[in-house]
Amino acid sequence: MSAKNQKIIQGISIFVISFCITYYFFFMNSSNEDTSKDNDIEAPVESDESIQSSIFDYIDFVDYTKNYKSKIIKIPATLYQTGTTSNSGKSIKNVMGTNVKFGYSNYINNGSGITYFSVNVPKDLDCPNISYLDKAMVTFECGGDINQGNRVIEISRISEDEKDFIGYYRDMTDLERKEKEKLEREEKEELEREEKEAAEKLANSVLSFSEANKLMEIHSAGAGQIIIDKLNYDLDGMTIYLYLTESLDYPGYFCVSTVSTTRMDDFKDGILAADCGGYEKVTQFETLKLF
Repeated sequence: MSAKNQKIIQGISIFVISFCITYYFFFMNSSNEDTSKDNDIEAPVESDESIQSSIFDYIDFVDYTKNYKSKIIKIPATLYQTGTTSNSGKSIKNVMGTNVKFGYSNYINNGSGITYFSVNVPKDLDCPNISYLDKAMVTFECGGDINQGNRVIEISRISEDEKDFIGYYRDMTDLERKEKEKLEREEKEELEREEKEAAEKLANSVLSFSEANKLMEIHSAGAGQIIIDKLNYDLDGMTIYLYLTESLDYPGYFCVSTVSTTRMDDFKDGILAADCGGYEKVTQFETLKLF
């Protein structure tokens, strides 16, 4: 091969190699830039609230409240509960733990233009010290009735950004549902504990003789009898109350009744025994008075 041809081949080789190197770096850089751009792009994130929320329709809420059961409702409302007037030094703090009356303003409705509703405000709710006729943003779980079963989740002052807010409703989130289940479980446990304490208190409560006398008078009157005599009797260290009664419809028919000193929900449950008959019951009762 001549020297001239060698130089031509070398020139072509250098051109091809340069082109390949330039193309490689250009392609890699452009690919990296595209990849980095793709990594920088983030899909818009919408909260569960924004996805689930619907504009609050007060007419539909009043007419079909049961359809809103277990929905979370947030609306601007006015406090209309009695006993919360500021000039008497009172506020919503004085009625927490009860059903509290609010009003939702609407001027399409015929009449006052206000829809009243009641919500239960938990005793431990952290909320502003609003008073009668104060406006607030009320968030609550609907119980399916406009006046009962509605549980407040949050009460806050209406901010400047919310002054034109007309309200919305949405489904409960998993967290809210779990919190509700926990609250219901705690309330059930509290109720069971109170019932148990009440039962124990009742079981340990002693019915005094004077109280038993009044209850026996009522019971006897209802049974068509009249108390002839009564006795606070000690039976081997155990106190019992004895009553001698006579029938008003059948004179000469007597009953000796034994009553427990343990207080009962129903007084009849405290009557341990009743022995009835003729005048021999009077003799038996008089004999007991000797001991």
